[in-house]
Amino acid sequence: MITKIGIIYQDLNSRKFLEGIKRRLLCNAELLLPTSPIGTARVLTRKNARLAWQNFRKRGAQIVVRLTDADGHRWQDVRRDDLRAVPEEAKEVWVCGVAVNNVEEWLHLDAKHLATEFGLDPADLKNARHCTDRIKRAIGKARIRNGRDDNVVAQFVHDVPSDVFRRWLSDDALQAFLHGLPQRCRKS
Repeated sequence: MITKIGIIYQDLNSRKFLEGIKRRLLCNAELLLPTSPIGTARVLTRKNARLAWQNFRKRGAQIVVRLTDADGHRWQDVRRDDLRAVPEEAKEVWVCGVAVNNVEEWLHLDAKHLATEFGLDPADLKNARHCTDRIKRAIGKARIRNGRDDNVVAQFVHDVPSDVFRRWLSDDALQAFLHGLPQRCRKS
């Protein structure tokens, strides 16, 4: 059974997305945060991948999960480039997830549910150019309403109804990411 997972993420919403997925998949593993801002850039360098691997290995991580944004690039290319940076001895235990543009767009895969949960007007989410900013602002307002609670995204992902989660799985990038997780993590 997986007991420790090293995570590399770009921002707080990405980290909380990972925490929500972990809880949703009933994974009891401890998530190990990076000890430095390794991974906050979209491009993971070989040096940063090596440093992250050394750090997580010392702390007992059995797998490393990296979540990044495609930021307008093809997610498959971003994933392939990221995995090229991974040290050879870590490739078997390294999982790379790439949100097509960003994690907020994954949250938006069911716009009606997102709008309902965050008090947004669904019409405001139709404009792709402004959608991400509106979602980020709504998450920020929800954090403030909840006493500056950073777990808004994790709770949203954990609590999303099964039919909504199935709609999310229509996204190839999210599906590839979740299927890349070891079975021991998905069912622990």
